Amino acid sequence: MSIFKLFEKKKKEVEEQRILIDELDSWMVDRINDELRGVYAQGDEIRKHIQGLILSIKQTIEEIVGAESKKSALSTAIDKVADLASMEVLAFENIVELRDGLAQDMTRLGEVWNAYKRNTQKDMRSYTTRLHVWWKQIDGEINRLSTLINTHSSRVAALKRCQEQANLLMTKVKEMREMAEKLNALGNNLQSLEATRANFEIQIERIKSTREFETSVKLKGDLSTLENRRVEITSIVRNGFSSLRRPLDKYGYAGELSKEKRRLLDSYISETPRALSATNDSPIQEILSDLRKYILQGRIEIKNPQKTVLNIEEMSTELPKLGQEYRMLTGRIETLESQVNKTAEENFRGLETKLGEAREAIRRAKLESKDIREEEQPRLHSEINTMVSAVERSVYENFGIPLLLSRDGNLEPSRGTNPGRVLWPASASSSTSVQSKPIAPSHQSSTSPQEPITEPITALKEKLARGKINEAQFEKLARQRYDYLKNKQFSELSDSELEERINGFEGLDIYPKY
Repeated sequence: MSIFKLFEKKKKEVEEQRILIDELDSWMVDRINDELRGVYAQGDEIRKHIQGLILSIKQTIEEIVGAESKKSALSTAIDKVADLASMEVLAFENIVELRDGLAQDMTRLGEVWNAYKRNTQKDMRSYTTRLHVWWKQIDGEINRLSTLINTHSSRVAALKRCQEQANLLMTKVKEMREMAEKLNALGNNLQSLEATRANFEIQIERIKSTREFETSVKLKGDLSTLENRRVEITSIVRNGFSSLRRPLDKYGYAGELSKEKRRLLDSYISETPRALSATNDSPIQEILSDLRKYILQGRIEIKNPQKTVLNIEEMSTELPKLGQEYRMLTGRIETLESQVNKTAEENFRGLETKLGEAREAIRRAKLESKDIREEEQPRLHSEINTMVSAVERSVYENFGIPLLLSRDGNLEPSRGTNPGRVLWPASASSSTSVQSKPIAPSHQSSTSPQEPITEPITALKEKLARGKINEAQFEKLARQRYDYLKNKQFSELSDSELEERINGFEGLDIYPKY
């Protein structure tokens, strides 16, 4: 016969019990203790009988060893057995521990007793007879313990499995609540980050609105234009000398350049800005003139001498102009750089960096919050609901008690009126608080207070723009909307509500000032 049928009659007579999940652990312990109280009592009765027999054995051993009792191995062995038998039975595990411990310690006591008999000169026959009688009785009590254990072990195992299910449910509920706290902390952190972001943006706008910064931005634009032209000149000169690299190399051998002129020639290719900064153009003009002459005289052979000569002549003509312009640009750049407000510029750049960091932190916080609300929470809620059903079914089958678990004092209706109850909602946008939402029977009217009906701030702004509401009405409705969103947990807000709460009220008087 199944356990279900065994307790069927009892179930019908027992009224449904409704308890909080937080009380499930103590409730389960009480039920198990009630179920096994008689077993504990039988075990403790056997223990007391064994304790009396061991006391008789101990008195006899003390009589045998006399003054040696303090240091005798025989006394030590019987003391250990006596300590074990003095432990009160308060749980099924105590009965198992008592049986196994007695079997081991009595075996050890027998070994010590036999060794003592072999090594003593006393006549042990009368003592041995007495001890064997008590020994035999203790063996009988140990067998009684084994029978008691074997009779109830399967029942105890079933109850323990039921308790383990309850403990696992408690662990999952704790995990769920920690997740809700984490989500709420993320929401608070997100609000703080948004305030920080808004603060940085306000400071940036203040800096940008100053005359000093406006002047600095204009100067930076002028500097950029001048620097671009200077880079362009550097590129023209570098590319011009690079195109003449091969004939210049041949000229170096033919003209036997001095080290000073060779370094100067190399600088126009590898260190062009430094070469252009020099005010004396004569040496490089001499090199270009000699190069042109050597090509025309045929002392330097190249594939296209006419084109190369034209390039040399062009470079000779343009180089002084380019050098002069380069030096003029450098002087102008240095003057403008001294006029730039470096403090405002540094503050602006520093705030922009911090603003970027705040925005990245907001992005990460929103992503983590979204993962929890859309993935982790629904999964955990589903697991808890499944485990609640499993625990209720297990309690019903093991104790014959129709049990209804609840998250808080708002106990759900019984199965008859609400067979499809759900302890935790599975949707991502649902509340993560531990408040229960009972489903009232259809014949009962709900008297719970309704949440205030508020419109999104975007809709209110549109009504104000169209003249459907005036300024006073707008401020009143906006305040109601803001208070409504502010008083909700972050975990209860939908994505659109979260975005509205963070960004929708900026610029309004009700929005916090930073």
